Amino acid sequence: MKWCIALGLILGISEARADEGAAPLDAPRSAIGGGVGVPGLIHVDYQRWLGSGTFVELGLTPLFLHNVGAVSINQEFNLTPNSSRVDHGISVGAHWVHVVNIGVIGGGPGVRLGYQFRTRGFGVSLSSGVVRAVGGEFAGDLGTDTRITFWRVKR
Repeated sequence: MKWCIALGLILGISEARADEGAAPLDAPRSAIGGGVGVPGLIHVDYQRWLGSGTFVELGLTPLFLHNVGAVSINQEFNLTPNSSRVDHGISVGAHWVHVVNIGVIGGGPGVRLGYQFRTRGFGVSLSSGVVRAVGGEFAGDLGTDTRITFWRVKR
């Protein structure tokens, strides 16, 4: 994760220098995408931007024997606010992940840290977080939510 943050900072600084004088990108309004992760093996995600770096993300893994739902509220810190070509950002947020499959039924709250890269119409994000199960047979256990998602961005 450290190398991801370092790469983002390096790319962000070089991108900001290259775009001096150009009009910055419009803020994203929404994004829809899909990817892979744990526990959401193959997932579909939707992001809705609420303004000034705040967005809500909904994720769903709709497999017959393995279903995962996730909802999070996030704040992104844009590393290239004046770029006319790309956005790089670090996001932090709070989320709820719930798993329903043959061996596990449980979920709980957690925190998430991620990195996002977006052009005018495409993006990719990498995020990971920790979840604490509440209630049921796994009460108090820690779990993870790690995902890579490819996005279609609407500005």
